[in-house]
Amino acid sequence: MTWCRRFSKSALGGLLIFAAINALSYFGRSQGASLLGAADGFDRIGFPWLVWEAGGFVGRESMDYTALSKDIAAGIALSFLAAFALATFGSAAPRAASETMQAAARPSKRLQFSMRDLFGITTAAAVVLAMARVLGEDLKFWLLQLDFWFGPAMILGIAYQTRAIAENQRTIIVAITTLFLASAAVALGVSYGFRDFTNALLGLFVFWTPQCVLTIGVVVAWRCSFTHKGP
Repeated sequence: MTWCRRFSKSALGGLLIFAAINALSYFGRSQGASLLGAADGFDRIGFPWLVWEAGGFVGRESMDYTALSKDIAAGIALSFLAAFALATFGSAAPRAASETMQAAARPSKRLQFSMRDLFGITTAAAVVLAMARVLGEDLKFWLLQLDFWFGPAMILGIAYQTRAIAENQRTIIVAITTLFLASAAVALGVSYGFRDFTNALLGLFVFWTPQCVLTIGVVVAWRCSFTHKGP
């Protein structure tokens, strides 16, 4: 792996970690977080500088764009600095030969996907999203929490179960699943009583980003274990 590739991958990893830390700051800074079902609390997010705050009895909301610029600049600077150090002084481990042979020998199945299947999936998604409008508040809340806390795990499970399918078709399945779960979270959040559509998107960022970064870390560690076991 060349220096540029090591640098770009390390920088991207650093930015993702910084984004995850900012997402986790919601839980550390907020008091009575609305995304967790509390009422009249304060939602806050931003690290190291506080970027956004909303809530309270009167529904006050404030956005600090200067702090946002500082956070972005700090994240980029720290990520690039760490990436430069890793790319310059770190050693790139070669990919395991056993893993390469397994990937080459793995048979590729072809997914049979017709217009009838597409219509069925679309109909099922429409029914689920429509149900979000009529479900009881408690059920909406628990379905929303299920999506927030376990959505990335569901996507990872589907990606693993479809590993024998052709790569492009597998990507389509994962993309459809991700879009469906994200749409369901937004629909449930707006119907449940979040302040607005933006708050539902905030929930996806706050809950999904740390889980996705953790998942990437686990996958990378798993691949590295194959590398060390290689001949």
